[in-house]
Amino acid sequence: MSLIKTSTNVERQLEKRGSKYRQSVSGGIDGVSYGKGNGGGSPKTISSGKFLGRQAGGARRDQVWGTVFYGSGYTYSNGGSSVAGRGFPFGYWPMCPGLYAYPYYGSGEFCPWDASDRPGGVMSYAQVDCGACIAAASTTPNSLAAFYIVGDKESVNDMATALKASSCNANVGAVTDFNDPFPIEQYLQFYRASSFALALSSYQNVAANISYTPDLGQLPAPIPDGTNTTFLSCLNNTIGSQLLIANGSDSLGVWGAGHVALFWTMLWIVGLM
Repeated sequence: MSLIKTSTNVERQLEKRGSKYRQSVSGGIDGVSYGKGNGGGSPKTISSGKFLGRQAGGARRDQVWGTVFYGSGYTYSNGGSSVAGRGFPFGYWPMCPGLYAYPYYGSGEFCPWDASDRPGGVMSYAQVDCGACIAAASTTPNSLAAFYIVGDKESVNDMATALKASSCNANVGAVTDFNDPFPIEQYLQFYRASSFALALSSYQNVAANISYTPDLGQLPAPIPDGTNTTFLSCLNNTIGSQLLIANGSDSLGVWGAGHVALFWTMLWIVGLM
């Protein structure tokens, strides 16, 4: 059971996805098409370039949610928290966390943030604010803390458009080149095999500090008191259902709310926090 799960409308939207949701992605991996469908199918083997022999594509839409830790969300390739040597289940490189944490858990081969051959363009971000919180002139601590969507430029641009059109009442700022703006401790949720993320300015997850590793069993920090979790849940659902991924089979596969849950909510439910 989870506190945060998809709404019925999101599930219906996903069920209707198909091959018509195709979109051009600059620098995309050869042989992989991209869109807002359900993904799936068989992975393709990269036949040339610096990632020769690795696999790309094959992951399903319902597998797009990772956890609070970088290196999460992979559907195949070697395990552990390091992204080094892994394939690309959703057709995108994992994020380059930036100089602050370089080279964080094998991320060096996917850096710098402005690598010209990154699928979708250079890493970028956009600020996302809770419109309802601003309208209500909330004075609750952390209720006005800024969220940020982070990933390749085309994905951030596309998600900014999706959030503006969603029911989240989100105020979305300009898409800006990444240039190392966030400490790794502020990342709240990773998506799409750690190639896209949601950050929160009030969040301080010391378990993600470069001194630690998820493999040591460090528990993540809880969501800050006062955070508007209704708004957060809407952001999480919208990102998961609208994020560009590698196309594949139109079948949704087995849908489970557990894939959607933010990692720390599951820890709360089972009494670990």
